[in-house]
Amino acid sequence: MQLHHVNVYDGGMHFGLGVPFLISHALSREKLRDSVNFEQIDWFLKVPGERNPQVEEIASKVIQSNPLLAGFSLQPWSYNLFISAIKIIKESSPGIFIAVGGPNAVLLTSKLMKEVPQIDFLFTGEGEIPFGDLIEVLLENKKKKDYSQVRGGMLWREGKNVIGKKNFKPPEGLLDYCGSPATEGLIRLPAGGNLSFEWTRGCPNRCSYCSWSRKRHAMRRFSPEYIRRDILWAIEKNYDKIMICDSALNYSDILLEDLCNIIINSDSEGKISFSGFVQYYLLTLEQVRILEKVRWLRLMTGLQTDDNEGLKILGRPPFDKSQFESAIELLKKISIPYVDIMTGVPGDTPNKIKKRVEYLLGLGCKVSMFPLLATPGTTIWNNRKKFGLLVDPEYQYVVKETATMKFDDYRRTIQEIVSMGVSKNLLEISGYDFMDIGGEGKKVVSDGNGVFPDDKREKIELLLKDFKNLSREVEIEKG
Repeated sequence: MQLHHVNVYDGGMHFGLGVPFLISHALSREKLRDSVNFEQIDWFLKVPGERNPQVEEIASKVIQSNPLLAGFSLQPWSYNLFISAIKIIKESSPGIFIAVGGPNAVLLTSKLMKEVPQIDFLFTGEGEIPFGDLIEVLLENKKKKDYSQVRGGMLWREGKNVIGKKNFKPPEGLLDYCGSPATEGLIRLPAGGNLSFEWTRGCPNRCSYCSWSRKRHAMRRFSPEYIRRDILWAIEKNYDKIMICDSALNYSDILLEDLCNIIINSDSEGKISFSGFVQYYLLTLEQVRILEKVRWLRLMTGLQTDDNEGLKILGRPPFDKSQFESAIELLKKISIPYVDIMTGVPGDTPNKIKKRVEYLLGLGCKVSMFPLLATPGTTIWNNRKKFGLLVDPEYQYVVKETATMKFDDYRRTIQEIVSMGVSKNLLEISGYDFMDIGGEGKKVVSDGNGVFPDDKREKIELLLKDFKNLSREVEIEKG
């Protein structure tokens, strides 16, 4: 049996881990490892992919190989590209099963199945277990397949009807069952590229623009041994940068110290520089003392906006200026802090955006700036008319206008801001190609991952209960 999975990346930031995790988990099943040929098609393109004429090329590669199943992870930057390719594949080769997952699929579920009848299977949450089960069902020598055997959230078709299970609570405990994309050879960036590793899953936040905000599960982690293997693999393959794709590093002092100990014991010579995200209002001096043991390329925190009405709409707590400035001073003990900000938030005006950037540059921060996306299915999308948002479905569902800021004013503002910081290497911007601002404004890349919870520490502590139960003393022999 041959299966194809299409993955897109642009040099590190958007090298999706969803597809590699599906394959690595499937390969951990003895029945599948010996009987299925999993091919991961890594398609290099400049994000957003829908702006590039590569739909026909992707579809053609799948059609020529004629696999039993082709899988796609639907992200904001790949959604239009992949949906177009799926339609071409099905028209040419109706016998190829099409499976989709990823944030956009999770948000749209049965609606997407109805709008795109070429899709045969849709995973409604974490996909490793249902994907592995689905392949085992397809392997059965039965004319009529029983897809109800699949554990987890999956939709499928029976005649003209879309049926299945939407809700799936992932297994509790460690995440090692997901397999290792790195050690399976599924991360194929050239040496020097920006590796992204996922060492925890789950998030206590309820951001209104987040694709995963409705899937609020307790946080879980991979084992210390798993993390160590990832780091050693990166060193062996001559990578020197790792982005830790956790929602935040500092929800728990114990877990933060565990992680830093794993890093320094696995990379005692400091060959790799790390990047990660911290919540500014949780940051303490003790956490900084733990963090400074590690070689950090960048530590990021998210402001997004300092406008409290905008923060409320985004599902974030009010801005605490004193607490924020204290956190910035703490981060400076380690390195120059990076601060994520978002533009196009309801209530934004040109003056507010410029003052926000000036304020951060005045604090001695580096600023990572990107536009708000209103992806279908998110709370912000469902309320876009209420907030007067003009959204561009052809460009990752970026917000182009708000009730308080027209597109031309927005564009001029971004052009002015670029001149404030890029020339001094203080400002990184991403996602503004839709404005065609030209010059250094396109130069950019931010690997920030800004998130904030919707309440104070007490609520976070409840959501992290299971996560903390996994914490333990970590003693790993150096080397």
